[in-house]
Amino acid sequence: MTELPADLRELVRSPQNHCFACGPGNDCGMKLQFDRAADEVKAEFTPDHRHSGWTGVVHGGILATALDEAMAYVLYFMGVKGLTARMEVRYRQPALEGDRLSVVARKVSETRRIVDVEARLLRGDSVLAEATGRFMKIGPLTVGDLLPQVGSYVSAEEE
Repeated sequence: MTELPADLRELVRSPQNHCFACGPGNDCGMKLQFDRAADEVKAEFTPDHRHSGWTGVVHGGILATALDEAMAYVLYFMGVKGLTARMEVRYRQPALEGDRLSVVARKVSETRRIVDVEARLLRGDSVLAEATGRFMKIGPLTVGDLLPQVGSYVSAEEE
């Protein structure tokens, strides 16, 4: 993977980022913070009662969101703006409220317009869910893609 410019790395951790999956500025969000190590991206999180479907069990949509976000971050660290074209999830075990979970993703293949990615959701060494995804490349990643309000953002204090 190529090196991502520092300004793009810093923006995703800005309170102005309201992404449900990774935005520190989203009070209801998952606040996933991804790091890159070698050819993988990884984040950890602990779901709570807000992420439940059945009592005590994390909703499958939350798990799918974590897997999708991890796969999208593979493209992010490549400096590529992309969209999920297709995603398949295989659930293997339930995740429970309070479990310390990690999500890991890596690129499988790439063409001029497509990136194929895979991800795993783990509790320790146990695989709870895995996913494959195909992402459409739609251009290089820019500051405006991450925070469209940059340059026009006005804080509540300034109004």
